[in-house]
Amino acid sequence: MGKSLSSRQDSTSTGIQFLFKNKIAPNPFIQMFYDNDIYWAVVDVADVAEAIYKVATTKNIHGKNYLLSSESYRVSDVTLMLNNQSPVGKSKIVYSNDLAKMT
Repeated sequence: MGKSLSSRQDSTSTGIQFLFKNKIAPNPFIQMFYDNDIYWAVVDVADVAEAIYKVATTKNIHGKNYLLSSESYRVSDVTLMLNNQSPVGKSKIVYSNDLAKMT
C-alpha cells in the first residue's frame, strides 16, 4: 500500500487500492473479500522497494523466499484507511516476517 513509486497507472497495488477504496467488486473473487471481510496483509511500497534492493545486493541469500508483510487489517478497515478514516478494528499479525527482518 502507499503512493506508487512510479508514474505508472497500471500496477497491481494501485488497482487493488482503487477497488478497495471505492468498494468495487469487478468479479466474484474480489467480492469474496468484501463478503468475508478477510484480513489483508499490508506492507508499504517503499519498504518493498528497499527489500528488493537489499536482496539484490546481499551475498549468499539467493534462492530464498522472503515474506514482506507487516500487520494485517480486515478489508473493511483497509477501505476506511484508504478514505482517510481510522480503522474500526485492530491490526493482527497473520504472517511472520521474521526472516525478512534478519536480512
